Amino acid sequence: MKCNECEGTGWIKTWCHGHDVMIREQCYSCMAHEKHMQELILKVSKLVASASKQRLARAFSTKLIDLTDRFCESDFSQVEKAIKEKDVESIFMSMEVM
Repeated sequence: MKCNECEGTGWIKTWCHGHDVMIREQCYSCMAHEKHMQELILKVSKLVASASKQRLARAFSTKLIDLTDRFCESDFSQVEKAIKEKDVESIFMSMEVM
């Protein structure tokens, strides 16, 4: 999201009347957006908790491969290495980094 108030930095400059200086404070629009995203994550996680493990694994795997293809220029070497070593943590970390 590109914020119109802070231009994506997460901080805005405001005038502090008590000290007569400009101060930086967190952008309220960005904080509200982040809170909304966290609420949606919680609601979605509650909703999909009843899905089967196989269906969740398939959805997760599909998204991981799609993101790897899009952002890593189809370099699947890290994913293939994690599969070969059966490194589940590396798989999860790959998803978080993207």
